[in-house]
Amino acid sequence: MACSSFQRKFPPVNWDDFQQVARARAVEETDAEARIWDGGARRAATEEAKRVAGSNVLAFLIRRSAALIGRTKEPVESVLGVPAIPGWLVSTGWIAAFGIGWVLSAVGQEREINLLALPLMGILAWNAVVVVLSLVALLRPSNESARGERVEQFFRRISAWKSPSTQDAVARLPQKAPAKFQELTSGTWRARLASRFRAWLHLGAALIAIGSIAGMFARGWSRDYHAVWESTLLESNGASRFLGGLFAPASKVTGIPVPLEKIPGMQRVDGKDALAPVSARDWICLYGATLGLLVVLPRFLLLLMELAHARKISRRALQGAEWQAYARRVLSLVEGAGAPAHVLTHGLPTDAASQDRWRQWAHQHWRDVGHVDFQSVPVAEETEYLESWQPAAPRVLLVFNMSNVPESEIQRELAEGIAAKLHASLSSAPLVVALEDRELRQRWAGFADGEKRLAERLASWRETLNGLPVEWLKMEAGMGSR
Repeated sequence: MACSSFQRKFPPVNWDDFQQVARARAVEETDAEARIWDGGARRAATEEAKRVAGSNVLAFLIRRSAALIGRTKEPVESVLGVPAIPGWLVSTGWIAAFGIGWVLSAVGQEREINLLALPLMGILAWNAVVVVLSLVALLRPSNESARGERVEQFFRRISAWKSPSTQDAVARLPQKAPAKFQELTSGTWRARLASRFRAWLHLGAALIAIGSIAGMFARGWSRDYHAVWESTLLESNGASRFLGGLFAPASKVTGIPVPLEKIPGMQRVDGKDALAPVSARDWICLYGATLGLLVVLPRFLLLLMELAHARKISRRALQGAEWQAYARRVLSLVEGAGAPAHVLTHGLPTDAASQDRWRQWAHQHWRDVGHVDFQSVPVAEETEYLESWQPAAPRVLLVFNMSNVPESEIQRELAEGIAAKLHASLSSAPLVVALEDRELRQRWAGFADGEKRLAERLASWRETLNGLPVEWLKMEAGMGSR
């Protein structure tokens, strides 16, 4: 898959797909001994995914992770997982919401409905405020990492309590794999939970309104309710304007006129009965329709928006630069359609893991690189090697061991000779130079000025090779060296 084919085409990615990709990556990046998947298994899975997915990056990652996990008997899926939200907890909340709405509709005097009662008006006012806040939260999500960590730990404990012990299974995976998986998934899990939680709240609010509507119609079916109103702040004219404006949308939808002319006679004053209370049938219908238009409908629309947003979270996570860099790294395990490359190393071990890393470097520099060949320049025999060496590929990467102190008589002359021979045979092909710093980083890891020492050593290398017709390899995050 060349650079030109690494297109921004992203298919629908569900949450299980994202977890599967994260599981494969967590094991790969922590299994230094390649106990779970050796180099052959990883390359085979990469080739299969590349053949099936073509230029689709996300489809490639999903297919490759499924192929890898399918090649092992280790309990990867059972051990590496995110906290689960108990289904009974969510269902109980929805049932409680419906019950609250049912109870709220009964608040008031026996056989009378106070049109201005706070429980009834409160549902409308509260929902108006929450709808606005929900839109703001949907368009401008906040980053509450501390609270998210506490919520994640809470549900992780619930999941551990529900699930059987996986201690034996964990021991069979790389020790750092669970922590790496949590690192890869925590942010996405929290974002998804926040979006789904808002969706659950919208459904709960809609159920409160539906419960209130159901409660009013159920009581109106078996009892003769009358509609009244009372208020310290409103007179008849004010009440007429308020109720007329409130129920106007419902009146247009249902065709039931708002009986404003009866408002004066429906008023209760000084605790006395209203002079001319009217049947609550039309008012119940108008109130139910108002709840449907101003509460249920907006909440269901917000619910759909949140669910759509939650479904996109996994896809957006894999679209991130860090996941895309991971995709490019694993793609380097297989050959591209471009010209081959030759990797020359000096003063370095040539084990399989190191060759995979250097192959990644070659793929990073030449996105379409074909077959990558490796050869080691014998230490103390640089002159003899240089005399017999001839470019076998148009692309050459020379990797030095950064832990060695650079010398003009050795490293500079070697790079200069290789660059000259490469230029003589393929004048347009520059020599690419890289430094392997793993050994040096491990050696200076415990020093407070370790990074400063690394910077000084890098500057020394660059000064030694300064003026040569070479190109320094530019490293991406996660590529492992300089």
